[in-house]
This record gives sequence, C-alpha cells and structure tokens, in this order.
Amino acid sequence: MNTTIEERLITDGYVVTVLGGSSMRPFMTERIDPVVIQRCESAPKKGQVILYRRDDGVLVLHRILRVLPDGFLTRGDACVRGEYTIKPQQVLGVMLSYEHHGRHIDCASRGYRFRCFAWKLAYPVRFSWKLFCRFLKHNQ
Repeated sequence: MNTTIEERLITDGYVVTVLGGSSMRPFMTERIDPVVIQRCESAPKKGQVILYRRDDGVLVLHRILRVLPDGFLTRGDACVRGEYTIKPQQVLGVMLSYEHHGRHIDCASRGYRFRCFAWKLAYPVRFSWKLFCRFLKHNQ
C-alpha cells in the first residue's frame, strides 16, 4: 500500500487515501476520513500537514511545528511529543484537504487555519491532561 501511495503521488501528482493511525485526531479519524495529499512541489511551511517516510519505512502524516535549518519538527495533532529533524528528502507530499463527518475541509480555508491555531494554543492544557491521566493510571 505504501508503494502505491508513493507511485500515485509521482504519476498523478496527488493521492486520496485514509489514515491508518490516530495521531491526527480530533481533526481526522483513522480508517474513516479520506485525505487528499499533493506531491510536494515546493518547500513545506510551518503549519502544513505533510506525508513523509520515517527512517524505518513507515509513512506518517503530521503537522509541521517548526522549520529547522536541516529539516522539520513535526507532531501529530493527538500527540504530545514531536518528531525532530524530518529531512526535506523524506517529505512525499502535503495535505490539501480532507473529509470529516461528511464535511469537506480545505486546508487553505480560514476556518481550518483558525481551528489549527486554536488547537496549537491549547497544547499546554492537552499536554498537562495527558500527564495527569498517565499519573492516575499508574497510581490505581
């Protein structure tokens, strides 16, 4: 399946697929919400969601938190830790849009950008909540 995604990005310039993991919740639901990914034609920017191949061969769809001199810092929307230094040559494509609960969401829309901004501002609260839940789980 991964090879097919890469081949379609090369031949067609885009691919429509569904996510296999839950790292992009709550914006996208795994195995349900289709996402449209376009082949990377220019350098991705902070805030964009990119598809990249990890060193272990796994394809990952995460948001760019920071552009670094030698790559990118990315993190899934449901994650508390980022992945450091994703190299530009690992990036296969950029997410253009997705469908969630039957609604088409364009990643260039003002509403989407606002939701992403608000989600980013809520990170300290989400991080603290996850730590608190882990604490409770280990002390039961």
